[in-house]
Amino acid sequence: MIGNGGMGGTGGPAGTISGTQYRAGAGGSGGQGGWLFGNGGTGGTGGIGLSNGMGGYGGFGGSAVLFGQGGDGGTGGDAKAGFPASMPGIGGPGGTGGGIPNLFPGIFPNGRMGASGTLLP
Repeated sequence: MIGNGGMGGTGGPAGTISGTQYRAGAGGSGGQGGWLFGNGGTGGTGGIGLSNGMGGYGGFGGSAVLFGQGGDGGTGGDAKAGFPASMPGIGGPGGTGGGIPNLFPGIFPNGRMGASGTLLP
């Protein structure tokens, strides 16, 4: 009824196995806010891309139901620089803000999109 959603978990790492490139796991979705009052939780961070692996996508921000703002999307996973195909993950989308469509449409903001990951040295 009242309470903020929890943060999503971090995605697992990934790399290259036998020449095949893999993407790290995506971050978990943020929890939904309480049905009456509460903000959505933040999405989890994408997993790190090791060696030639790609960073995972950021998790989705959790949504609010009635009174609360949407959670921010998670940050994309980082990747290691110096490998030709390694690339960081993109951030996850923000959650939907609460409201009653006919009574209070769009007064609670949606969450922001998460930042992209970075190339690590």
